[in-house]
Amino acid sequence: MKRRGLWDSVMFDVGGEYRLRQNNQHVPTRDDTRHDHFLLQRTRIYGDLHVDGWFRTYIEAIDATSAWENLVPRLTDENRFDALNLFGDLRIVDNDRGDLWLRGGRQELLYGNERLISPKDWINTRQTFDGVKLLWRGERWNMDAFWTRPVPQSQHVNNDRNFDHPDPNQEFYGLYMTRKDWKEHTLDLYYLRLAQYNGLIPFQNHTLGSRYEGKHEAWLWEVEGGYQFGEYGILDHSAGFYVLGAGRKLVNLAWNPVLWVYYQWASGDREPGDGIHGTFNQLFRTPHKDLGWMDMVGGQNIEDLNFRLTVTPQPEWTFILWWHIYHLQQARDALYDASGTAIRQDSTGAAGRDVGSEADLALRWTFRPRADVLFGYSHLFPGRFLLDTPGGASGRDFYYTQFSLRF
Repeated sequence: MKRRGLWDSVMFDVGGEYRLRQNNQHVPTRDDTRHDHFLLQRTRIYGDLHVDGWFRTYIEAIDATSAWENLVPRLTDENRFDALNLFGDLRIVDNDRGDLWLRGGRQELLYGNERLISPKDWINTRQTFDGVKLLWRGERWNMDAFWTRPVPQSQHVNNDRNFDHPDPNQEFYGLYMTRKDWKEHTLDLYYLRLAQYNGLIPFQNHTLGSRYEGKHEAWLWEVEGGYQFGEYGILDHSAGFYVLGAGRKLVNLAWNPVLWVYYQWASGDREPGDGIHGTFNQLFRTPHKDLGWMDMVGGQNIEDLNFRLTVTPQPEWTFILWWHIYHLQQARDALYDASGTAIRQDSTGAAGRDVGSEADLALRWTFRPRADVLFGYSHLFPGRFLLDTPGGASGRDFYYTQFSLRF
């Protein structure tokens, strides 16, 4: 039921998504034992009510399951019958310069190219938050100021059926601004703070950054970077990241190819014990989107030179070929996976910085406007670091088939 009018000033929308994915993966971990094949299912149902342009309430439920696995399901695989979004919006300012809205409740966050804040759609359960947000929608700028507590996925154990709760010992807040009145150009400016007040190592960090993307004729580009400072336990925290990307539409070739070259850099800890913690915190990033589909690499202590080719032989068919070349930014720091977990480390640095290369291939068939099938295959070519650290690593594979229906 799409955008039904209940009364003259009330509109109601109901929809959702069903997603089914078969995974078969053999990827390096701390002990190199995760070789598994399993079936993931996810159903999302939402209701969206708008009242006279001044009030909105949005409710979205999720049911995520995993079956037929050889190993214990990951915390991001299962979440039974829970609330993903449950918020209300109230317009408190309406004038010629723009609108100001107040939002409160459970809500997902997505900003920029999802390198720091993302709902992490690839994982089966998605990331959400409880909190409040002010949304300014003006002629030139969109501005969001938010204060939230993350809803941790560590609650999703033993086929969890309990209502998820936010972590009272974490807070995440910030200001995100987007300049939107430049034709074919976008500028983002942001300040973000993440704090954890207990745990093994309490920390709090501040991230100041910006992102700029644009295009001119057949040329495309994107630049993003940020500096991060704060405290990590008893240590000072000083870290950063940047991304450089250039692309071109090859307009004179068949199948509408688009070629991108990216270099991504995120700092690591140079000298353990020097009083400064230098490992960048990727916050709520989704590395799956641009750091490799095997999810072996996260946005911490990493250098990634990658090349991506996209072709569309028919409007309903899209093929992507992606090649990543990975190096640690600091040899004595760890390799962190997509969740930010350290999976391999040589504290002496003797294993070097060469992590290896990853080839990613994907084919998407959109056979209906709201339905598609995605076929994917990835292969890891291990470098010296993976070969020489405990657990070793020969070539590893990940392949999957995913069906998605939106209604």
